[in-house]
Amino acid sequence: MRRWFVLVVIVVSSAAPAAELGMDALAGRPADIASSAYEYRADRAPAENPPEGWILVIQRANLPYDRPIDVRAPAVKKILCGLLWEEVRPVRQVELAWPSGAARRPAPADIELAYFDGTDESAHTWWNPRAIKDAGPPRVEADGLTYVFALPGDTWGIVASVRGAADAAAFDVPAMRVYGPDVWKKLDIEIEWGFQAGTEELSYDGRIDAYDGIIGAVRPLPCDAGTRMAGAREWRSAAQGGERRGIALSLLSIGASCWRRVWPYDAQSEDVARTIVTVATASGAFSFLAADLEAGPILAPEYGFFVRRTSAPAPAEAPPAPARAAPPMHLLREAMDSIPGVPRVRGWATNVIPWFGVNASNEPGRAGSLTVPARSAAMHPLPSRDVAACWRSPLGGRVRVAGRVAMGDAAGGNGILWSVARDRGAERETPARGELGTGGASDVPPAGGALDVEVAPGDVLSLIVGAKNGDHFCDTTIVAFTIAEEGGCARVWDLARDVLDGIHEGNPRADAFGNADVWSFAAADAVRVAPPPAPSEPPFDRRSAAATARAFVKELEARGLSTIRQRVRAHPEQTWEGAVAAMHGDGTPPPIPAPEFAPPMEIDVPCARLAAQWKLGAWHLLRRAARGSDGTWRFNDHPFGILASETYMILRALDLQGMHKEAGDGLEQWLRLPLEPRVVPGQGGHHPWARPDRPLGHFSDGRGCLTHAEGPAGAGGHMDGVHCMGPGAIVFALAEHFSLTGDLAWLAKHAPRMKANAQWILRQRQLLAAILPGGERLRSKGLQPAHVVTPDSLCMHMQFYETEAYYWLAVARTAEMLALLDPAEGAALSAEAEAYRGDLVRAVERSIALTPVVAVRDGTYRSFIPFAPYVRGFAAGAWGWRRCQGHVGAIYWDTVQSAGPLISPSGLLSPHDPRVQGHLDVLEDRLLLENTKVNARTSGYDPETHWFSCASWQYQCGLERHANIHLAAGDAPNFIRSMLNQYAVDIMPGEYTFREHTTGGPPDKSYEEACFLERFRQMLVMEEGDTLWLARAAPRAWLAQGKTIAVRNAPTHFGVVDYAIESDADNGRIAAAIAVPARTPPAAVMLRVRHPRAAPIRSVTVDGKPWNDVDRAAEAVRLRGCAGSVRVVVTY
Repeated sequence: MRRWFVLVVIVVSSAAPAAELGMDALAGRPADIASSAYEYRADRAPAENPPEGWILVIQRANLPYDRPIDVRAPAVKKILCGLLWEEVRPVRQVELAWPSGAARRPAPADIELAYFDGTDESAHTWWNPRAIKDAGPPRVEADGLTYVFALPGDTWGIVASVRGAADAAAFDVPAMRVYGPDVWKKLDIEIEWGFQAGTEELSYDGRIDAYDGIIGAVRPLPCDAGTRMAGAREWRSAAQGGERRGIALSLLSIGASCWRRVWPYDAQSEDVARTIVTVATASGAFSFLAADLEAGPILAPEYGFFVRRTSAPAPAEAPPAPARAAPPMHLLREAMDSIPGVPRVRGWATNVIPWFGVNASNEPGRAGSLTVPARSAAMHPLPSRDVAACWRSPLGGRVRVAGRVAMGDAAGGNGILWSVARDRGAERETPARGELGTGGASDVPPAGGALDVEVAPGDVLSLIVGAKNGDHFCDTTIVAFTIAEEGGCARVWDLARDVLDGIHEGNPRADAFGNADVWSFAAADAVRVAPPPAPSEPPFDRRSAAATARAFVKELEARGLSTIRQRVRAHPEQTWEGAVAAMHGDGTPPPIPAPEFAPPMEIDVPCARLAAQWKLGAWHLLRRAARGSDGTWRFNDHPFGILASETYMILRALDLQGMHKEAGDGLEQWLRLPLEPRVVPGQGGHHPWARPDRPLGHFSDGRGCLTHAEGPAGAGGHMDGVHCMGPGAIVFALAEHFSLTGDLAWLAKHAPRMKANAQWILRQRQLLAAILPGGERLRSKGLQPAHVVTPDSLCMHMQFYETEAYYWLAVARTAEMLALLDPAEGAALSAEAEAYRGDLVRAVERSIALTPVVAVRDGTYRSFIPFAPYVRGFAAGAWGWRRCQGHVGAIYWDTVQSAGPLISPSGLLSPHDPRVQGHLDVLEDRLLLENTKVNARTSGYDPETHWFSCASWQYQCGLERHANIHLAAGDAPNFIRSMLNQYAVDIMPGEYTFREHTTGGPPDKSYEEACFLERFRQMLVMEEGDTLWLARAAPRAWLAQGKTIAVRNAPTHFGVVDYAIESDADNGRIAAAIAVPARTPPAAVMLRVRHPRAAPIRSVTVDGKPWNDVDRAAEAVRLRGCAGSVRVVVTY
């Protein structure tokens, strides 16, 4: 079904609109970006301002996020106007302009222009603590009507307030003009529709808008008799013959288009400038980047649109010169009693990483191949943040610098970059630098050299360590650093000697001679001596001479381009051996050890390695749990503390394996939580950033919330309260536990606690619309308040679609369970879940429509689903610049804790939705193929050579849901490749445990293993509503002649299922024996029989009788009305 998407675009007036100066006159002038912000004005009634504009007011007036805004608060009444952007912008000049008739202008001295600093050590979202800076006094234009402010920094919000006794209401509100470094570029374009089969007769009534752009005159295409203008940017378009339907227009835009060979780990400054054009019609809505037209036409087949540039491209701009100024150092402020994954080390950090620490003990700290020697100092950078040990000179004269850098990990990572810098005021000199490879070490300066430096009092000498090629995993670096005075008192400052035994005495801290603030530990933006930004290097020539959509489609067909997913379907399917060899070499891997016990669910498949890995699962998970004297099990997220956001999967995997008692014990860690949470942050094992009575976010309360669970000790302590997806995820595990056991007595006992959690979720989703004036118009209306899903992100507060998916699923599944006990109560909660679903889906569909389509490898452009509302595109693009400074990196939000749960497991979006299919193409063709991690794991990585076995993952495979989505869509070849490639990059041959991250992290992580177990089980046994799938994604090779797939004692939503499939494919026959679940029989059992040579099904018999209910396209036999033992024979 096609819909007309109504997109609300908030704009402010521009002092130089196109109609006033003309498109040609504006081209080449500085671009005014005020129109892309949410504008607050004091001369509007509170509810007439965009509700998002009130978030700006909350920040400026320092108001609480969880209570109704007091519009009469003194700080609010002082605000004259303001602008709030979705992204951090490089604003350099702001103009406040009054019309000539405006008599009530405040004096220049009575105007304060504040801006939110986008350059400090914080997350820089709308919802995080902010640093406010004053732009200083304005320059007044000769006419006295325009006040001009210079801004020295980057920001996402500016606020003009009045000083003195009068409030803002006493003055006229000016227009705001905002300029950065970009200038307008003019281009002429055509947008065509109605050319694809099935769309010729559709209505395309619609409108067009631009984000950071100016649209000129819009007119129908020549010879399009069915399209007529209904306003400056609106039209009516019906099919009335003619070869082409669509519009033509002129556009002023900013930004450039770039297809990088390696997608950056962090957002880049050159991606911030962009003009997004949105076309909303009765038959679909989509957006595109104007700059992409510089490379060639845009064909968006999901929506049936074609866009091409008709004017000549502007001359290529010279790339900007790389930055040379040294970044400011920011002290590491968090005293760390332990560094996760680094034994015996204490020190200082910002959000865990980057850190500086010491092992003050007489024993080395060891973890796998990592060793931190006794009595030593070490530090660890981020890809975007260097870490430094700094010495502030208490003397003037000459000093000799010496030291050593050595990789702490003998086998992991790709090495580091190091340098010695001298900072004098704003100037930096770098007298020594170098790099280390894996396991490497170097003297400082390198052996045989001497490093003599002239210093003045207050100069800072720093030993700096940075990530190499953007990869910071396993970058723990053992450092020694000494500064020796030449002449004078011949004093020697030794980093280790001075700080080892009192690391937490302060930062900065005194030296051994009593001089204050000599030593400090700091981080700064990574600065590299590097070439300008990488050029655009697409894998094919995107240029085209085609002048129409149909001509371009024919041209693409003739070129024979294909997406990665298309290539996978044409390629022999991935195998355990192929995937593991790609990551671990061609030698024979060690055997998989036998477990101390096997799970109740038995799997016997032709791949003995996978069958053995399945048998290890329950033992691996339980050996990392704790069992009390009463036999009760308790779980964390080994090696970390407990957090429902990941522990839920450990318990779910145990349930899937038939270990219901153990899973039930673990779930009790949440079910026994009090209705009123109350903990002391930093005490009793709870994380120091936890809130006492609610999850870490802007929630109004915590009453009823399943949060703050406690478990066995682990790194980070009890982290349930600081990973806010948990109250939804744990209910998914609870609901699955009930579905897999059918235990009504258990449900009756625990339903009230689950209901209280659902009521908390529903109460929170109403909060923002209630407290913001005009909140019913909020684009994220009905979504949860901003919160934290991982503290590794500098506690970045956002409204995450991941959380929304699990929270909605928790409410919906709770309603289903309640209906079994009290139908009326279940129906009432189900209605609430449906209302929640409506608000959430509307927000998601708006996000998709406002996100520019992305080029993929078949020459088309496809949809991408951003991770949160108010994010137009990749987090690793414009949105993430200056924001994603935690060690997860900006691309993390696009690939890891992403929008994936909207599709799996929640099902809010169908895996068959064309936009979801487009999203998968963007992931597989771009983000999971071109990232820094796949480059780090494969020497000489080339996406055109290594695409099959060395990609389809990014950072933390357990959280990356694309394999599950491939499976839900029935795409067995792509599921098999993704699942096995993820397995191979995580597995640690020997014990066959799973590492946390693709290029490092703890080597035995329970959550990652549990995610593999879930995917492997779903490959063979999978519920889909009231249907049970068997062998849905079994590889074709597993049904080669004489091979057998057998599953026994598998718990399902319908009861226990057994089945075995035996192949006699050489004689045109494959047979299956199935014991259909009896507890609650499924409406249908779908037996998928994937012939080893993809031969089509000829006929089917069930218990010896002909059977016609066959989905030949899916290679599946649909069994309805069957019970007990069933024998199926498929002939070919």
